[in-house]
Amino acid sequence: MTTGGGATTSATRWKWGTHAMTFGGASYIHTPDAPEWAFAARDWSIDCWIYVPSSVTLATDNTLACVWGTGGLSWWVGLRSNGRLGYYDSLDG
Repeated sequence: MTTGGGATTSATRWKWGTHAMTFGGASYIHTPDAPEWAFAARDWSIDCWIYVPSSVTLATDNTLACVWGTGGLSWWVGLRSNGRLGYYDSLDG
C-alpha cells in the first residue's frame, strides 16, 4: 500500500483505534490489484467512518474507493455533492 498527495494518519479525530486516515485535495491510498478486490465472487461489505467538517462545501462527487476498468467489473464508492454516500457498479466497465 502506498500513499500520495499528503494522505496521513491523525490522532486528532478518529472512530476506532487511536488514529484515522486524513485526506485533503487529491490525496489517496493505492493498493495493488489482488484477487481480494474481485467483489463479484462473494458477499462483501465496506465499513468506514467519514468526518467532513461543516466548513467544507462538496462541489462535486468525491471518490472514497474505486476499481475502474474497461470490459470488466468496476465499482465506485464516494461522497456525493449532496452529502450522501453513493455507490455504483458495472459488470462491463
